[in-house]
Amino acid sequence: GTARSLLVGAALNCICGTLSAAMLARDVQYAGIKASGRAVKETVDGVSMVTRVELDIMVDPGDADREEVGHCLSIVKGCMITRSLFRGMEVALNTSML
Repeated sequence: GTARSLLVGAALNCICGTLSAAMLARDVQYAGIKASGRAVKETVDGVSMVTRVELDIMVDPGDADREEVGHCLSIVKGCMITRSLFRGMEVALNTSML
């Protein structure tokens, strides 16, 4: 329960923070970000482990340039922090615009 929730919360904070910073750096004004996530638990060698984190990130671009928002979404997958997260465990990142 709680530990998995904290893991997912930390991953969401990392991804959403990176996305927000990318949009701020490019002066992209957006209406909002909605995010949810879940941790997949499996038994490996007789021990329970979180083997995968699944994150859904939706950006409401409002009046912003959708192409620029799309570019910022692509940046999220390549920054140092998120790249480290993706190397540490399997992360399914689903991004979209409303």
